[in-house]
Amino acid sequence: MWPALAQAFLPRALSMWTRLDQPALLAFLLSAAALGAGRWLARGTTARGYLWTLAAVFLALHVRDVGLDRALYFAAAGGALVVATIELSYVLAYHDGLTGLPGRRALNEALERVGGAYTIAMVDVDHFKRFNDTYGHDVGDEVLRTVATRIKDALPAGRVFRYGGGEFAILFPGRPAGHCLPMLEAARAQVEDLMKRLQFLEEQMAVEEQAR
Repeated sequence: MWPALAQAFLPRALSMWTRLDQPALLAFLLSAAALGAGRWLARGTTARGYLWTLAAVFLALHVRDVGLDRALYFAAAGGALVVATIELSYVLAYHDGLTGLPGRRALNEALERVGGAYTIAMVDVDHFKRFNDTYGHDVGDEVLRTVATRIKDALPAGRVFRYGGGEFAILFPGRPAGHCLPMLEAARAQVEDLMKRLQFLEEQMAVEEQAR
C-alpha cells in the first residue's frame, strides 16, 4: 500500500517543508482540526492534551534526526497522552457533563475538607419532570444548563454543584446560614423569573406551531 500512501495529490511546493508524505500530512491536519473543533464546541473538555500529543507525534515524524530527537518527541507524546487520560478520568468522575459544574463526588470531597463553620443549601427546580415531559428532554437539558449558569453567576460567594436531576447544592465555606439566606433568596427569584420566561416562550412557540 506504500505507493498509494505516498501519492502526491497537491503541488509538491505545499509539502516540501516536511518529510511527511501528503496523505500523512493531510491526516494530521484533519485530526488537529477535529480535536480543535471538539474543544471549541465542548468547552472544558480534555482535547488540549490530545492536541499536544498529536503535535509531538508530528514533530517526531517530521524531524530528520531519527535518533535522540525522534525518541524525545515520542516520549513527550506518550507523557502528554498519559496526562490527558488522567485529566479525562478526573473530569468524568468529578464533573457533570451536562452543566459543566462539579458533581456529587466533588461535593462529598469538598465537605470532607471544609473546616469550621459553613452553610450548604439544596436547590431543586420545581416541577422539572413535568417540564421535561411537556417540552422534551432536549429542552429540559438546555433549561438545566441555563439554570446552572444563572445560579453560579448569582452566588459568587458559594461553590455550586450538580447533585442530580433538577437538584443543585451550594456550599458556602466559612459563612453562617443567616448571611447566605438573602443571597439564596435573590438567586431563587432570578431562577423563578427565568423559568417563567422560558415557559412563556415555549407556550408561544407551541401556539405558533399549532397555527401552522
